Amino acid sequence: MFYDEAKVRKAIWLTPSTWDTLKQVAESEGVSVSELVERWGRGLARRK
Repeated sequence: MFYDEAKVRKAIWLTPSTWDTLKQVAESEGVSVSELVERWGRGLARRK
């Protein structure tokens, strides 16, 4: 576990093109889409 809490399953609705973009970016960064979204969300939390 990389964080101080366990991840839980959540669902979001995305267009196929957005999903493809997220997959491409995640792959280029060597992470999963889940981890990409996690990092994005944590970055937003720091901006508060």
